[in-house]
Amino acid sequence: MKTHTKSMGRGGFTIIEVLIVLAITGALFVSALSLISGRQNKTQFAQGARDAQAKIQQAANEVSSGYFKHDGSMECEVSPSERLRISTSGGSIERGTSKECTFVGKALQFDVAGSANNELVHVYGVLGRRTNASGTFTTLDDARPKVAAISVSNQPTDVPEGMYDVQELISGLSVVRITYGSSAPSSPQIGAFAFISQIGSLGATDGSQQVNVVALPGTTFSQSKIQGVRDINDALDGISPTLINPVGGIHVCLKSGTTNNQSVLLSVGSGGRASEVDLRIMGTDNCT
Repeated sequence: MKTHTKSMGRGGFTIIEVLIVLAITGALFVSALSLISGRQNKTQFAQGARDAQAKIQQAANEVSSGYFKHDGSMECEVSPSERLRISTSGGSIERGTSKECTFVGKALQFDVAGSANNELVHVYGVLGRRTNASGTFTTLDDARPKVAAISVSNQPTDVPEGMYDVQELISGLSVVRITYGSSAPSSPQIGAFAFISQIGSLGATDGSQQVNVVALPGTTFSQSKIQGVRDINDALDGISPTLINPVGGIHVCLKSGTTNNQSVLLSVGSGGRASEVDLRIMGTDNCT
């Protein structure tokens, strides 16, 4: 009788085989982690872009509805030189109660000094004369518009905390530039713009109003609150009609802080509606 023996092979893996498996597993983990992180960053960027669009749209909507933030501590009157004079002597500038002044719009100042990454935006109320000697307005300059700020010798010295909103761009977004006429970097650049009620509806106390978007030349980034308000007032003084609903609109370029080579272009009034804010995601970091 023949005897058959069964050879027994050794079980398990060699060290080299184990290292190869670990290396492949590690590479797959890193790849999956990068993919998940990239998707999260893109989601954050998209959320930040929509949030910035909503903030600008909100300002336009509040001008249309006549909402004006105030703390009741300011009084507005027209000086003998027909300029607005705002003080803290008492009273209120609540919509419809002032005999001489009325809420006419809101101005947005971008990249206010103190921003860590160009993310701070201040939204100021803009006041104007309710009427003039003839009883009618034909231009925005007739209303003598200016930011609701405490002034001395017609120069802003303070904007009380309860009189303006501080907004912040989220998800690492930062301002690259604001232009009017077109979104090209060669177009005129500004640091602020405003939404202003249509002249014919100034002083109305109910109902929605037509809204204009106004470019404010001479305003720049990285200005303090007070210097920014002064620049806005200077731009509003004697404003040219060509800067009201400028042809081509106003364009805000914001750079992503979470993804590479991405930016968002927010265009205001470019489609013929001054209060409409369009959003476009760009494949570069400077909206070109």
